Amino acid sequence: MYYKRNEPFRYTFGTPLLGRIQPLHPKGNPFEMKILDLSQHGLKIELQQNSEWSKETTVQVRFSLLDEEYAAEGTIKWLKSYGSTKQYGIDLDTSEDWRKSLINALKSIARQQL
Repeated sequence: MYYKRNEPFRYTFGTPLLGRIQPLHPKGNPFEMKILDLSQHGLKIELQQNSEWSKETTVQVRFSLLDEEYAAEGTIKWLKSYGSTKQYGIDLDTSEDWRKSLINALKSIARQQL
């Protein structure tokens, strides 16, 4: 199944951003994740751990940007295996205030990279 987030602003990190991910249904242990790209409605992450999550698994993600903590629930929409590493595409379920705060932080980071 082809799946692509069509969004006007998606930030791809040169060095992946570290965060934590935890499955909610069923409840599981948190793992460290690397965020490869991030937008207001989703993210692409990479995990080194041996996770056996499937599409439609509900997860909670946590990460920091510019000294601000972000937490959101989301749903896994796709996954790919690369040897011992797995990548996941996650749709986030967030409020408008959360999305505005995230976009402002990502824009600030993008301006600092110029």
